Amino acid sequence: MILGVSSEAQPDVALLRHRDDFYANAHPTPADVLLVIEVADTSLPFDRNVKVPLYARHGMPEVRLVTLQQRRIEVFRRPTNAGYGETLRPAETEALAPLLLPEVSVNGTDLWRWSPRSAFPSTDTASVRLPGVSQEGLAGRGATTGNRTPRKP
Repeated sequence: MILGVSSEAQPDVALLRHRDDFYANAHPTPADVLLVIEVADTSLPFDRNVKVPLYARHGMPEVRLVTLQQRRIEVFRRPTNAGYGETLRPAETEALAPLLLPEVSVNGTDLWRWSPRSAFPSTDTASVRLPGVSQEGLAGRGATTGNRTPRKP
């Protein structure tokens, strides 16, 4: 994902607006992003103190920081140059829909039960299956899910 002239971010998960070329001809830009998700274990300080503010400065509408050790989801919304204007820490059982995908929601309970093997059944797929999220629902909103961006050869 291109962030300005000298930055290229590699979030753990990004939900993007649909493009017919699936971003094969160009990297996504902030205008393409519906939601960024960072999954933090040992990277928590870097994700929270470097990546989240960088996403805010570049106008990412919403970032979710999933902290594995604390089993918590932090939601950052309303980006400004100084950071995010809104930070939410929903309870584990609380379902919170992304601002730009209001019909899609996952609560912490579902997330912690979820197995990475169920999301990535083989190494040659670019699709991600999220618990409680239909791919048709995402497609209807013009979203693309994927764990990698195909590159032009």
